Amino acid sequence: MKKVLIVDDEFLVRLGLKTTIDWTAHGYMIVGEASNGKEALEIFDETNPDILITDIKMPFMDGMELIKKVKKLKKNIQVVILSNYAEFSFARQAVELGVFQYMLKSEITSENLIELLKNLNVERHTEGQEKEFAQVQKENYIKSQLLSFPFGDKNPETSLEPPMEGIFPKATYVIMVLYADISSLKSSATDMMNKAICALIDSTYDNPAYCTKIYKQQIFFTVIAQAKGEEEKLYPKLIEQCGILARNARHYFDVSLQGGISLVGSPEQFPQMMKQAEIARENCFFEKENFCVYYDKPKENSVLIPHVSHKKINQLFQNKDKEGIIEYINAIFERLQAVRQFQGIKNIFIDFLAIAKALCEGLGEKYPQSLEEVKFDYDNLAQLPTLQSVRGYIIELYKTVFELDSNQGVRGYSSTVKNCIFYIEENFASNISLDDAAKAVNVSKSYLSMLFKQETGTNFVAYLNEYRIRQAKILLGKTNLKIYEVAEKVGFCSPYYFSKIFKEQTGLNCKEYKDKYFEK
Repeated sequence: MKKVLIVDDEFLVRLGLKTTIDWTAHGYMIVGEASNGKEALEIFDETNPDILITDIKMPFMDGMELIKKVKKLKKNIQVVILSNYAEFSFARQAVELGVFQYMLKSEITSENLIELLKNLNVERHTEGQEKEFAQVQKENYIKSQLLSFPFGDKNPETSLEPPMEGIFPKATYVIMVLYADISSLKSSATDMMNKAICALIDSTYDNPAYCTKIYKQQIFFTVIAQAKGEEEKLYPKLIEQCGILARNARHYFDVSLQGGISLVGSPEQFPQMMKQAEIARENCFFEKENFCVYYDKPKENSVLIPHVSHKKINQLFQNKDKEGIIEYINAIFERLQAVRQFQGIKNIFIDFLAIAKALCEGLGEKYPQSLEEVKFDYDNLAQLPTLQSVRGYIIELYKTVFELDSNQGVRGYSSTVKNCIFYIEENFASNISLDDAAKAVNVSKSYLSMLFKQETGTNFVAYLNEYRIRQAKILLGKTNLKIYEVAEKVGFCSPYYFSKIFKEQTGLNCKEYKDKYFEK
């Protein structure tokens, strides 16, 4: 029988809770009740509850303070918060304290209450389970902070809070925010990568606490680890360890892992350290390095954030001055590199896209389907890992607009995508990949993946397979090659995989296709 203590300053609420369900029939026993946190503490040792059901707002001692104190008395106690208050700050603090059940009084029914109690796990008595619970508390702290800390946000660190005393042992720590673009991965591959990186984090750092979050086609790993050793040797070691994670991510999943590292600090400094790690992560955007340590850079007063002139671009467009547009874009980005302010990048990116879209709409019938809305989506910035890739995206977009206006565009494709298609046509018989194509056209893999899907409507592998099957059809009609020979000539390493793809695209196997269309 699990023992329950009810704490609420309203008599009718306590009475209602006691009479809402048949507690004994469901394996529970109410061992006490109190009208505030102070009274609850006075009877806590005597009642020794397994489950605490408490209100938040109460006189003398509120629910949050009560939870902190009973957690010290009995670490494995489970808590249910019942309140008229739905404020986010309470929910976040409750998550940090290990409260997994939070319900408004207006939503309480016998069915909801029974289901909620069933979900609680009060069996944490062994030493191993206690350690697991302590780790959960650390991870809950990270999760609670990320609720109000969207990546790229510039809220001051006052929106974050230090952990409750005792969750993290007194020591020095470092916080890392690592991320990778996963737009080219399937959900199953993303899940596998997440598990692999988490396993590597566990094996690389001493008892780390971490949390994973997917945000705008990017996966983020927020890691808190103890900082051991001399500080001057610590950061090179951390960068080296991050590099090991990155090499594994690239080797097994073909994604690029980047990240920022905070300065060393105590748990009380975690809010500032989280902001430091995020700022350092953003600094990777301007650097050639994949991992950056936070540094307190001086404010740039001499270089102002540039402004994109709609009038200037329109004038260059009307004069058909393609080189002038490229020169103007490059000048804007040179100044952005000097300012090194990520929010400025966002504003410039939005301005360039809005102006390009207006120019495209002015083309009338020349406006092709390949330049549909996705090309002008502001969220595309999240998939561009460096300032250089943002510059390339904008230049390619404006080149495409110029080519459309002068009727030089091939189905509206940008020069990067056109060159990628030419690469496929020239090299389809070899064992080529998206990474090979990206190197051939001198852009990053993630950038090419995004651009190719935007303009062709399909991904690189699907387009490559479609082209290979078209060539296979020609060979089946003009030659007497065996199926494995056809597969080899069009770039498939496995004749079985070739046969599978051929049937998926044509609805026929190779023999059926040849008999149907080339029968003598």
